[in-house]
Amino acid sequence: MAAFPVLTAPAAAEFERTRGAAAERGGGLSLDEAVSLVHRRVGGRVLAAGRVQADGRMVYRIKILTRGGVVRIIYVDPRSGRLM
Repeated sequence: MAAFPVLTAPAAAEFERTRGAAAERGGGLSLDEAVSLVHRRVGGRVLAAGRVQADGRMVYRIKILTRGGVVRIIYVDPRSGRLM
């Protein structure tokens, strides 16, 4: 089961800017952009990142160690920039 974060106003604005930039390029987020996005929203330290298949489509899988010491796996839709 995927958890979707509730976006604060600054995070929602950042999401819109990111999505707009991706649309202007004619594609989605790069892996580096997705890692930066997750790091800014979640904080902590990125442990690993890569592309994986989920439900028949490619998504980014980012493993992060939060400031509280919890390891989280966050998936990012590269087309929309949405955290899954």
